[in-house]
Amino acid sequence: MAKWIERDLRYAHYIAEGMHPRSKRGLTCAVCGEPVVVGAHNKNPLAASLDHMTARAVSRARYDITPTNLVVLCASHNSSKGDDDMTTFLAKQPAKVAAAAWKRIGKRIGRKADMTVYIQQSRLAGYGKKK
Repeated sequence: MAKWIERDLRYAHYIAEGMHPRSKRGLTCAVCGEPVVVGAHNKNPLAASLDHMTARAVSRARYDITPTNLVVLCASHNSSKGDDDMTTFLAKQPAKVAAAAWKRIGKRIGRKADMTVYIQQSRLAGYGKKK
């Protein structure tokens, strides 16, 4: 697991995007919409990973972990996105895929308006502690 974001904050993003046990959505990739697996090894193409909307290489920000700059992607799309920002990456995708991805991303960012709720849920679930 990456060390650039604290475990409880990482899981707060996962919960906000659908991982919570009571969620009917489930956690999916923002680009393809396929279910992703939290805690899977990154060699698994469906391993969940957080990625920056505005790439660090573009923004020059060391680690911009604002809620609106992070989305969950599957390992395949995270890898293929590379250092592109999300706009550039989705422009390379078929129009139908890009439109669906932007719709999913918009909903996720809207849910992250108040991350404190998700951070509390993450901590209550014990995600901040190493096992």
